[in-house]
Amino acid sequence: MRNKMPFLAAVYFAILLFMPYAAHGLTISGDYVGIGTNSPSYLLDVQATGSDTAIMGLSFSGTGMYGYSISGYGISGYSSSSYGVYGESDSMTGVYGYSGSGSGVRGSSIGGTGVFGHSTSGDAGYFQGNVRVTGNQTVDGTMSAYSFTGRGSGLTEIPGGQVTGIVASATNSSTLGGQSASDIIAAASDEVRTPISSLPFDISTSGSYYLTGNQTSTGNGINVSADNVTMDFNGFKITGPGKTSGVGIGINMVGRTNVEIKNGTVTQFGYAGIQEYSGSLPGTGKRHRILNMRVTDNGGDGLYLAGSNFYISGNTVSGNGTAGIFAAGTGSIIIGNTVADNADNGLGVTTGCAVKNNTAYHNGHYGIQVGNESLVEGNVAISNNTAGGYANMDTCATCTMSLNHAP
Repeated sequence: MRNKMPFLAAVYFAILLFMPYAAHGLTISGDYVGIGTNSPSYLLDVQATGSDTAIMGLSFSGTGMYGYSISGYGISGYSSSSYGVYGESDSMTGVYGYSGSGSGVRGSSIGGTGVFGHSTSGDAGYFQGNVRVTGNQTVDGTMSAYSFTGRGSGLTEIPGGQVTGIVASATNSSTLGGQSASDIIAAASDEVRTPISSLPFDISTSGSYYLTGNQTSTGNGINVSADNVTMDFNGFKITGPGKTSGVGIGINMVGRTNVEIKNGTVTQFGYAGIQEYSGSLPGTGKRHRILNMRVTDNGGDGLYLAGSNFYISGNTVSGNGTAGIFAAGTGSIIIGNTVADNADNGLGVTTGCAVKNNTAYHNGHYGIQVGNESLVEGNVAISNNTAGGYANMDTCATCTMSLNHAP
C-alpha cells in the first residue's frame, strides 16, 4: 500500500476536482479507480465507447504518457477501431513504459493502432529491453537494431527503407522480399550482395553476387572482369546452349585474382564449364576458390584454371568433353573432389601442388596426372582407361605419394 500512496493521492485529488462529473462514469472500488467502467481492474482503469479516446497524453517538453509497474503492464491499452495507447511529445518521448518483469507498454486494437507514439524531436516510442511483435511489422523508414528475432512472418516488408546494424536469429520460415531469414542474416551481418537474375551477366565490380534461380544462356554465362569477387549459386544452376554447340563458357575469367565460386551447377556450355585463362601457360590467375560445385556435361574442360594458388574442394566434375579438372601453374590445393566420365584426364596438375583425397573413376585418359614436386595422398583412382595405355594414376619421381589406391 505504501508504494501506491503517491499515485492514489493524485487520483483522489483528481476525484475531488472532477466530482461534478462522477455521474459520467467515475467508480472507486477499494484501491482501484475506474472511469467508464463499474468494475475497474487496475489502479486507474479508463474505458471509452464508440470512437472516443480512452487516455491521450500530450506534452510539449516532457513525456506524453508514462507508466511504471513492478510486474504488470506499465501502460496497457485496447481499442476496437482507434488507438489503444496514444502519446505525443514535441521534444521527448511520446510513449514511455517501464515494468520490472511484465510489459512496459502493451497495445491491442481490432481495426486501429495498438500503440501510437509521436514526437517532433525525441523518440516516438522508447523501449528499454526486448520488443516482441506477434503479428506483422511494416517499417516505412530506416530501422536500426542490435538484435532481432523473427517468428513466422513477423517481419514482412520494409518498403523503401533500410535495415542497418542487425544481428538476427530466425525461427520457422521468416521471409523478407522472398528471401529466407538466414539469407537476410548473412547479408545484413556480412555485406550487401548483388543478385544475378539473368544471363549473360558481367561482373565488373568487386563484391558478393548470388543467383536468384536457375538461369540459361545462349553464349557465355557469367563473365568476370573484376578481382575480389564471391559468387554464391545458392544451389541453383546455369545452363548453356548445349554440350556439342561449341559455344559458351559457363564462368569466364582472364587474369583475375581472388574469385570464389560456390554451391551450384554449371552445365551444357559448349566450350568449357569454369575457365581462367589469359592466353598462355602457366597463366596469370591467382587465388581462386572453387567450392561445392557440380560441373557436368560441358563440351570442353569442366574446370580449367591457369595460374597459381588455387583451392579446389568438394566439387563433382563429370561427363565433360575433355578434362575434368586441370590446374596449371604452382601452389594449388585440390582436395576432396570427384571426377568421373570425362573424355580426357580426370584430374591434372602441373608443379608444386597438393592433391589429396580425390576420387577419379572411368575417365578417358589418366585418372589422376600430377607434375613435379607435388604431394599426392589418399586418392582413389580406378577403372580409368588403362587399356588405352594410360594409368589410373600417373607416376612422378619428384613427388611424395602415399596411401593412394590406384591399381
